[in-house]
Amino acid sequence: MKVYIQQTTSNFLYSAASGWVTTVLEADAFATSIDAFNCCTRRNLSNVHIRVHSGGECSYDTIFSVAEFPRRTKVPAWV
Repeated sequence: MKVYIQQTTSNFLYSAASGWVTTVLEADAFATSIDAFNCCTRRNLSNVHIRVHSGGECSYDTIFSVAEFPRRTKVPAWV
């Protein structure tokens, strides 16, 4: 699994060394989506989402909105 930060308005991916890049070979890959989210908050990145690529034969990626994350509600604890 590889996790990337991607601009919401383009296909550009985040690289701490180079800014916004066009290929995954140049982009920073994070171990987890939480690591990517923490990077977004530390660097105050806006208009981005987190793209999770599971690799292998999976033909699609999962995308998480960074902007919507603070507005999510918590699931109630099991009683």
